[in-house]
Amino acid sequence: MEISKNEVMTLAEVAEYLRLPSSTIYKLSREGTIPAQKLGKQWRYHKDAIDDYLKGAKNKIIT
Repeated sequence: MEISKNEVMTLAEVAEYLRLPSSTIYKLSREGTIPAQKLGKQWRYHKDAIDDYLKGAKNKIIT
């Protein structure tokens, strides 16, 4: 899967990109945990927003 930085991804593409089940991405989207926009009945994600979210989440991990 080739994804450019400014690409808009579907829920399935984000699930594949993050290697998580689609149901988890759907739940995180509904909760507002992961940056997403709902267009009608479809969720859409900007790759750069997902990458920024991951960078921010990485800084919040406490071991």
